[in-house]
Amino acid sequence: MLPLNGDRFLFYTWVSANRGVLHDTKGVLAADGTAHAALVAPPGFFPATFVGSELAFAWLTTDAFDFASNPARVLLVP
Repeated sequence: MLPLNGDRFLFYTWVSANRGVLHDTKGVLAADGTAHAALVAPPGFFPATFVGSELAFAWLTTDAFDFASNPARVLLVP
């Protein structure tokens, strides 16, 4: 089970994978089971009221064996 809230931001990251500010967010794991993804947001992408908020990110696999990570929290800074 994915340890995240099913909110609009989660939906945005799902439908916008590998587009816009979401880099390498959908793909294939390397042979050693690793992958890297990034959220590269330009200034003003998040409203100023979000500064100081935390976002939680997690990964999941959707192949024959489904796995999900623990959430990683990211603090939004100016």
